[in-house]
Amino acid sequence: MDQIFLENFRCFHGAQTARLAPLTLLVGDNSTGKTSFLAVIRALWDTFHMRQEPNFKDAPYDLGNFSELVHHRGGRSAPAGFFSAGFTSTIPQSNSSSDSRMEFRMRIKGSRMVPVLHSRSLSDDVGAKVIEFPDERAGRSFRLTTVNGSWDVKMPEMMRKGFDLPFNTSVMDLHHMLAWEQGKSRRNGFEYRPVGNAPQVTRRDKEAIQEMLWRGHSMTRGRDTRGRGRRVNRPFASAPARSKPRRIYDPTNLEQDAEGDYTPMYLADIRIRYPERWNRLKKQLERFGNDAGLFDEIGIKLLGDKGGAGFLVQVRKFSGLKTRTLKGPQRNLIDVGYGISQVLSVVTELLRRDSSAMFLLQHPEAHLHPRAQAAL
Repeated sequence: MDQIFLENFRCFHGAQTARLAPLTLLVGDNSTGKTSFLAVIRALWDTFHMRQEPNFKDAPYDLGNFSELVHHRGGRSAPAGFFSAGFTSTIPQSNSSSDSRMEFRMRIKGSRMVPVLHSRSLSDDVGAKVIEFPDERAGRSFRLTTVNGSWDVKMPEMMRKGFDLPFNTSVMDLHHMLAWEQGKSRRNGFEYRPVGNAPQVTRRDKEAIQEMLWRGHSMTRGRDTRGRGRRVNRPFASAPARSKPRRIYDPTNLEQDAEGDYTPMYLADIRIRYPERWNRLKKQLERFGNDAGLFDEIGIKLLGDKGGAGFLVQVRKFSGLKTRTLKGPQRNLIDVGYGISQVLSVVTELLRRDSSAMFLLQHPEAHLHPRAQAAL
């Protein structure tokens, strides 16, 4: 994601744009949209990379129903009837690069104020665009646009049955549909209805749409147009760190959580099952601890047979001004203050081998030790 677009979303009135960098800091007073911005980034990721309906109640973000999600200017003015969000991404090609833009629009459904998906779209910087309307009653429909005009597309009955998938249909499905349609007779193909004064659709228009869909597929499936892999794991959304260190940990499930409660269990699991991975992660954690001045050594002490009787998380700090060779005693995590245990979940998530390419961190200035902030 290179840029984020928002319109009528919570405190963001009208159309607004924010650029993302490899490290992006959000600074502002309370209720200025920092958490909302993080939430919409993950919603965009889920919509286009995981092909799921946007969920604004998934932990650690619970933004409420439609009335809390849509912008309201106050007074006698009515709230907006929709909100939308999108992002751009630059896809490298053989001799140049191309910008793709993905966007979704949400509307209200019924009296329960439930936000539902009105449309999602994919477009490029040369005028090609596809809008999908995943209407539950009428079935999915599409509008195709090129520099020559726009066309509403009606699929034949056999195509609707063959590709009658829920919202998690990828843009590649439409790419395959167009390829299938061009290889059949006109009688079995799509029905293109010109919008406004648009001419009849041409083969060149369809090819422009197909090329744009292929680039969008490369963006959402984690490979560029040269076939090089890119990670597209779901962004890890971290809640403000609320450390709850224990003296003895019992092996429990490894389900990832926003507050990092599962981190000690993850470390113990790696320590037991994947010794080489543990050694690499241990060195990285210790390098961070040394940079932050919080600890110099970390270890998992098993209290019984593998996976059985529980374990301890221990840290140690060295002494000596220059050599740092005098090792202090091993300390239980619960006995060394919350600065270490709070940052441990954050740094572990960043350093683990299968970490996401995007990390959403809330309020580090309030919940992390100042040394940890600086080292981070």
